[in-house]
Amino acid sequence: SSGGTIKAMQALLELAGGTPPKGVALDGESFADVVLDARPPRASRGWIFSQYAGDRVVRNQRFKLYRTGGFFDVTSDPLEKINLADSKVADVVAARRSLQRVLDGLPADCTLPFKPLSQSAFQLRGER
Repeated sequence: SSGGTIKAMQALLELAGGTPPKGVALDGESFADVVLDARPPRASRGWIFSQYAGDRVVRNQRFKLYRTGGFFDVTSDPLEKINLADSKVADVVAARRSLQRVLDGLPADCTLPFKPLSQSAFQLRGER
């Protein structure tokens, strides 16, 4: 995942005594202290983010929220057939709000410097 790559980059920079290039902000935390001190890793943040083509998604172990508003319980509905965006169930509402705060706190979408050419990217855009 890109989050793992960023953490690895931060750790390598820290271990080598370097700093990121000017204008580059790394989002994440270095794990250099774990490498150096053999300490157990810190607790996870409880969510992951991914983006493919224009689709941005944030999820935790149970729920998945799309930038477009789709919200699914991927433990009981792995094929994402039942959109829970309008659910009134308290734990579902709380999870959606929590994941929405994460999405809202992420940097804005950016335009990819290339056109995704995979078949799945074409399917996402409804092209052939």
